[in-house]
Amino acid sequence: MKINIFLTLIFVIFLISLTTLILVLNFMDPYSNETVSVVTAWISFVFSLTSFLTFIIYFFKKIYFRGEVFLIHLFASLRQSFFISSFLLMILFFIPMWILTWLTWILLFIIFLFVELLIQNFE
Repeated sequence: MKINIFLTLIFVIFLISLTTLILVLNFMDPYSNETVSVVTAWISFVFSLTSFLTFIIYFFKKIYFRGEVFLIHLFASLRQSFFISSFLLMILFFIPMWILTWLTWILLFIIFLFVELLIQNFE
């Protein structure tokens, strides 16, 4: 498949998830059904941030590799942006629990870094 098809698909996912996030934050009452509103807000946050960061990382790779990018670079950008958005989601999850310290932040970063390096090793 071509990269343009996947970039278009990721852009559509970005638009849909960002629209869902805005609609959930504006129109859903978290006091009437807390579980549904929080879960949909987190899922749409992860999808919108993942798709946005995929574009950013992909275009940085396109500049770095001087335009010679392939589908594997797009998939790596998608994976790395998912790890970054999951990392940010966990940080936002730990803030209300009052357990977010610098040590927790560093440990989460090291865990995601090692998982990414492990995946890159097997490619």
